[in-house]
Amino acid sequence: MGKKSILNKKGKLFFIYIAAAALLLGSCATTSTTQSTGQPIAVIKSISVNPGPDRTVVEITYRGSAPYKAFKLLDPPRIILDIRAKPSGDLPKKKDVYRGELTTITAAEGRTQALTTRVTIGLLTPLDYAVEDRDGKIMVTLTPQKAAAKAAPKATAGEQKEIELPFTPSEPRIFFKKKPIDLTQILGIDFTMLAHGKSRVIVTTDKKARYSIDQKGAKTIVLAIPDATIPPLIMRQVDSSQFNGAVDRIKASRSPAGRLVTVEITLKEMVPYHVKQTRNEITIDFGRTSVRPVEKKIVPLRLAQATQPAQAQAPAQKQTAVVAMPVSAKAKGIPGLQKKYTGAPMTMDFVNADVTNILRLIAEVSNLNIVWGPDVKGTVSMRLKNVPWDQALDLVLD
Repeated sequence: MGKKSILNKKGKLFFIYIAAAALLLGSCATTSTTQSTGQPIAVIKSISVNPGPDRTVVEITYRGSAPYKAFKLLDPPRIILDIRAKPSGDLPKKKDVYRGELTTITAAEGRTQALTTRVTIGLLTPLDYAVEDRDGKIMVTLTPQKAAAKAAPKATAGEQKEIELPFTPSEPRIFFKKKPIDLTQILGIDFTMLAHGKSRVIVTTDKKARYSIDQKGAKTIVLAIPDATIPPLIMRQVDSSQFNGAVDRIKASRSPAGRLVTVEITLKEMVPYHVKQTRNEITIDFGRTSVRPVEKKIVPLRLAQATQPAQAQAPAQKQTAVVAMPVSAKAKGIPGLQKKYTGAPMTMDFVNADVTNILRLIAEVSNLNIVWGPDVKGTVSMRLKNVPWDQALDLVLD
C-alpha cells in the first residue's frame, strides 16, 4: 500500500508538470503570434493588365500600406517589384499575359525576405517603365524605349518641375584603363546626389555586363556581376552617410575565385529604387529618405593643428575627416605660433593638375578622408620633393 501511494503521488506530480509545461508553451506561442501580428501586413488583392496603343499599364491593387522597390533586369528583360505585402489566397502565382510586349507575371511570396512579395513582369524586349503608387494601386507604366519621353504620363504643376530637371552628370570617382582580358572590368564606382533628395550609385564597366540585384537584410541591396574583376583600390568603402540621400555606404568585393564582383549598398532606410543599364554603366537611383545624416563638427586641419599644445603628445587617433576650403574661408593662423609639420613625406610633380586630384593623392598618403565643397576647384602646378603631406595640403589650400 505504501508503494502504491508513492507511485500515485509521483504520477500526479508528473501530470502536473506536463500540464504546466503545456500551459507555458501555449502562453509563449500566443505572445509570439501577438507580436508578429502587431502591425497588419498589407495584402495584394489583384494584378491586372491594361494595354494601350503607346503604353501598357500593370495595376497591382493592395489593401493596407505597401512600401515597394522596383528595378529592371535585362537578361532576360523583366521589371521586378519587391512589395512589402503578402498575396491574397486567390492571387495566382503565375499569369500568362502575352499582351503587347508582356509575357508573364509572377507573384512569389518570401522571395527576398519574409512578408515580402516579389512581382516579376516578364517582357519580350526591354521597355522603359515608370512606377506610381496611387489610391491603393501600384501602377507600372511600360513604354517603348524610343517613345519613352513622349509617352511619359502627364504630371501636375508641382511635379513637372521635378521631371524636367536633368540628372547631375557624373564621371567615375576612380577610373582605371581597361585591360585586354575576357572578364568584365569594373572601372569605377561612384555616388552622386540628384535633385529633390534623390541619389544615384553608378558602376562603370568596360562593356555591357550581366548582373543581378537582390536584397540582403532590411537595409542592404547587393549588385552581383559574374565573370568580372575589379581593381583593389575600388574595393575601398565609399562613405556617403553625410549626404542627404538614402545611401549610407558602398562596399565592393571580389569572390575568392576572382570571377564574381559584388557591390553592397547599405541604406539609411529602405526606399524605392530603380536600376538602369547602358553600354558601360549600371545606375541605381534611390528615392528620397526621411533619415537625416548625423551632424558632425568638421574642423579645418590648419585650425585643429594650430590649437594643439606645443609639447609632445601621445600618438593621436586617426582623424575622420578634413575639409578642403577656399582661401577666403580658411581660418587664419594664430600670431606667434610656429607650426610644425609631422606628416609622412611625399613627392609630387604636376603641371596644370586638377586641385581635386591633388587632394585625392594627399588623402591616399595621409590615410584621411578629405571632403571638399563645390567652391574648391581650379588647376595647380607644383613640384615637391620629400615634403610632409600636411605641408603639401597647406600649399594647395594657400
